[in-house]
Amino acid sequence: MPKSVEDYLDFLLKEKGKNVVIRGIQAKAIITDVNEKISYYDDKMIRTDMEIHTGERIDYQTDQWIVISEIDKNKNSYKARIRKMNYTIKMVVDEVLCEFISIIEGISFGIDEGKFMNFEAGKIQVTIPADSVSNKIDVDMRFIKMDKAWKVVGVDKSRLGIVILHCEKDLFGSYDDRINEIANTNLIAIWEIQINEENCQVALNKEFTFTATVMKNSTEYQGAILVWESSDENIAVVNDGVITGVAIGSVEISVHIQDKPTVKTNIQIEVVESIPDVITYKMWSSYTDGSGKSYTDFSVRYGSSKWFGVEKYVNGVLADVNDTYSFSLNPNGTPSSNYIYTVINSYKVKLEGEGYGYSVILSATSNESGEILTQSIQLKSLF
Repeated sequence: MPKSVEDYLDFLLKEKGKNVVIRGIQAKAIITDVNEKISYYDDKMIRTDMEIHTGERIDYQTDQWIVISEIDKNKNSYKARIRKMNYTIKMVVDEVLCEFISIIEGISFGIDEGKFMNFEAGKIQVTIPADSVSNKIDVDMRFIKMDKAWKVVGVDKSRLGIVILHCEKDLFGSYDDRINEIANTNLIAIWEIQINEENCQVALNKEFTFTATVMKNSTEYQGAILVWESSDENIAVVNDGVITGVAIGSVEISVHIQDKPTVKTNIQIEVVESIPDVITYKMWSSYTDGSGKSYTDFSVRYGSSKWFGVEKYVNGVLADVNDTYSFSLNPNGTPSSNYIYTVINSYKVKLEGEGYGYSVILSATSNESGEILTQSIQLKSLF
């Protein structure tokens, strides 16, 4: 009985296989051209012993390709049709500017072999891999490509793994950035995740707590759900910012907003045998009824007052016993009639805004360690 390709797969992958990257993993694959009488795109067939899925991105020969067909699974291999992704488009999704590598088609063959799409002028089809972000793209969202504005008029998610957008040419608007190909710039919010601790070491079998602050348009945002991840849980695990050292080595800890996965920050952590306690301090502010506590908003509006104080942290965890502090206020050129400054106790002070358009500088010196914290406080108007 003649042997099939499956019988020689290991040999072929070793001797004739090309280097590809699938889900970030180096792999070998047999890549062959698709033999068609009519072909607008450089489609290829891929056969590999690594499981692949429709919509999967394949890195091959410095380009990115997408699996556009169903998967032909045999006993030892997976076979599918791939197509080179030819454009990157930018769209605003959930107030975040996102980039999608895609296939853009006009009057051409579609991703189905032999199916001709006779698009009239001003219509295109965009195929992108399906993920948690691209699945949020909806009708009326817009992008700019080929010096034209396009509006999504239909979204096809019937094929698992890919999202197909039917788009029509649209008029440019006043918030469209044609040079940078960004539509609806007015919908973009500037999101950032700040890690407040500078420590980059965690002791073996010990915990260290990192605090992440979400900023939206330079203002602290309280409503975000954060997701923490470790690049190697054999070295360190993380749960809501609490990192535990498991083994000696380096690991990357990342944190992103749950419904905005592209808003992300990373920190490199080293797990070491042992380290002395890391003592840090944070200045905070709150309204005088104790509400609205913040570690980033240092301002007082005209006619209102706030408390300002300092907290002590040991290895990123709020200390059981706080230090006492000596406070001083530098007017920074602000007339004394614009504020009222009162030391409440050894942990906090009170500042009342009697004017606006100025700033003062608050200093706090730990009576135990001698460390000095300084913070500029803005005196703002009501509006």
